[in-house]
Amino acid sequence: MKWGKRPYYALKVYLEKRFGFPVKRIALDAGFTCPNRDGKLSRGGCVYCGEEGARASYVQPELSPREQLLSRMRFWEKRGFRGGYIAYFQAYTNTYGEQQRLRALYDSVLVPGVVGVFIGTRPDCLDDGVLEVLTYLAQKTWVTVEVGVQSTHDPTLALLHRGHKASDSREALRRLREAHVERLVHVIGGLPGETQEIFLKTIADVQEWGCEAIKFHHLFVERNTLLEKWYHEEKIVLLSREEYIMWLVEALVRLDPEIVIHRLFGDCEKDRLVAPLWTLEKAKNVALVEQFMGFRDLWQGKYR
Repeated sequence: MKWGKRPYYALKVYLEKRFGFPVKRIALDAGFTCPNRDGKLSRGGCVYCGEEGARASYVQPELSPREQLLSRMRFWEKRGFRGGYIAYFQAYTNTYGEQQRLRALYDSVLVPGVVGVFIGTRPDCLDDGVLEVLTYLAQKTWVTVEVGVQSTHDPTLALLHRGHKASDSREALRRLREAHVERLVHVIGGLPGETQEIFLKTIADVQEWGCEAIKFHHLFVERNTLLEKWYHEEKIVLLSREEYIMWLVEALVRLDPEIVIHRLFGDCEKDRLVAPLWTLEKAKNVALVEQFMGFRDLWQGKYR
């Protein structure tokens, strides 16, 4: 199999192929907020989003993004790592700011050893000024923009309080393609009210609209969110691990084999997680997917 022992095109495999040496992502918090929190759209945020956004536990938000990056690079180098790094602007909406500030922030992390920049954002936060900055940055390094599509089912997006529609995701992916910036789409399996059919429609849609990579997350419940309230009130039902794996594999076998898989499961810190507890079993979760696909002779794109 062309991906080594894996039945899908994992990010690690892609990075080794692209660079010829190991590469680590370093998550950064640049102090951004979100139009769903600062009042532009609303102040409540999405139903599943905690107060810290998607922030890795090791991030030191009191430091500048450049200092966060250099600190983590030193951490890995002291442990014998010899390779490259990706500066990953992860927490909240990392294109939600003035053009001049964005350019300065992105430039600040282009230090020796950094081979690329990943930027997480919403589909409705990619205006002409942002795209101009991204095009400028792409002339200096490898740039990937992670677009929080989540679902292409408008009733789901409304229920999640996302504040955008599926058409915004389609337009964002089109505009990023025209800006010659690589596109990573973020989708969630098991969203409230969604069936496997709706989830697979999302996967089909993002492929049709165009993307170079995808990040799958299962729905989990984080503390201090509206989703936690719904969970305790029994207004939502989470997928079991077995159910989610079935959904995920059905998506993978329909996925273009050239699309890179950045993640298969969502990730949450233990002290912030409400449910499902199997979220914490990261290695086991991935192993179960690979075993399931191997036993049934399945691979990414088999039924595309």
